[in-house]
Amino acid sequence: MPFAELARLLIENVDLWELVLLGLLIWIWRNPKLINRVASFKVGDLEVELRDLKQEVSEQKSEIERLEQEIAIFEAPVPGFDPHAPVGELSEARAAMNARAMQLNDFSEVRKALAHRPPDPTALFNASIILRKRRPTALFSELVSLLDDLAGHQSLKEIRLNTVWKLTSAAHYILIAAVRDGIEPPISLSELRRARDVLNRLMMNPRVQSDDPLSGVATPAKSALKWIETGLKGGGADAD
Repeated sequence: MPFAELARLLIENVDLWELVLLGLLIWIWRNPKLINRVASFKVGDLEVELRDLKQEVSEQKSEIERLEQEIAIFEAPVPGFDPHAPVGELSEARAAMNARAMQLNDFSEVRKALAHRPPDPTALFNASIILRKRRPTALFSELVSLLDDLAGHQSLKEIRLNTVWKLTSAAHYILIAAVRDGIEPPISLSELRRARDVLNRLMMNPRVQSDDPLSGVATPAKSALKWIETGLKGGGADAD
């Protein structure tokens, strides 16, 4: 289509102020430094608040960067971590993840680790440390679901006993936070009963039974069961 014909169609079908706005936006795009000096402009009934737009874009960018940083904190390689290494060799990895745990405000990656099937050994190691350190009662049900899944397999799905111990210990600490300290959100009576059944099943798992009875997985499991009974006797927070 000839340019003259195109121009005629635009003029006949588009309001003048829209053409002016389009031209102005193109000019601003080609002169980005102008945005730093102009607060707003008005064409017809349309007023564009540039500072508000810039602020909104800046806030969205900051939020994206924050989420990216938190994911990076969770997923970054942990120094010295080998999911199958002897426990004594994991001290550096534990210290690094403990430090990272205090920087997290978003637990979406922990949730992802708890829900992932089959479970990822490295992700669960990271999640277990964060859960023990931060004790989020909101993740108790998802943690119990994972322990239920592990308990149903003789091999605990090949997750190392030390990681299972940390996950069970995390359940114990979260119960203390909910039952003793009243941390929100509360844990319902039905969740407490379910956790009791899961922990009893976990202690019957062949690998758990072959673990050290004084310092193995059964130790935090028994401690968690005591807090469950305390919560049930106290009426808990029945969300049924």
